[in-house]
Amino acid sequence: MRVGGKFDGGYVLPERILDATRAVLSFGLSDEFEFERELARRKPVAIVCFDHTVTGAFWLRKVVANIWKGVARGNKAQFLRAFRFVRYLSFFNRDGHLHVRKALGYPGAGALSFKDALDIAAFDKAIFLKMDIEGWEYRLLPEIVVERERFVGMAIEFHDVDLHEQRIAQFLRDVSASFLLVHFHANSHAQVGPGGQSIVIEVTLMHRSLLRAGEALKARRLPIAGLDAPNIPGQREAAVVFADI
Repeated sequence: MRVGGKFDGGYVLPERILDATRAVLSFGLSDEFEFERELARRKPVAIVCFDHTVTGAFWLRKVVANIWKGVARGNKAQFLRAFRFVRYLSFFNRDGHLHVRKALGYPGAGALSFKDALDIAAFDKAIFLKMDIEGWEYRLLPEIVVERERFVGMAIEFHDVDLHEQRIAQFLRDVSASFLLVHFHANSHAQVGPGGQSIVIEVTLMHRSLLRAGEALKARRLPIAGLDAPNIPGQREAAVVFADI
């Protein structure tokens, strides 16, 4: 199933992850939080988002820019995007939906560690982790490995893949006893490296405990028609080729 935006901000995951999820820990918000809103519509889950960049000044800039661009280009969708702050105020003004304006990274200078975020959210187990924090994900990976049994699924956007391929591979190996890689998407908005490697990728991981007894794993051709979509309307999806590492 696809959860979230039709283009950027949407993630593909097995429905059983959602069935098992009791809480959502979301790192990275911006003005694209359709993923969290759709999860909340599907089932009553506690949701805590961390993003220090989403402030009153942030929304003022977004409103002005989207109205100006929408009018100048005659783009109704761009114009209507200016009013997402109304959705934001409505969504995070409910019990169980919290936005924490703190940065993730190394403790100190106002930043939170991964463990700090877990403590603030006060979630125990059956957590779904969504993370899109523009390169800071690499600094949190060791802590995620330590806390991995608290999660039923993860959707992570990895940036600068050409520089960090081995770190991504090591992370997948470190969690492989507990998690399966169940979906992969090449972010079509990012550049493609000289070797054909996407510089930004999105992966979904599912805890192995959600496998059914005797269930056989099946390979899927990617991208999946009807579920995967380019990050920007009108762009072409990238072909996905797997290789041993």
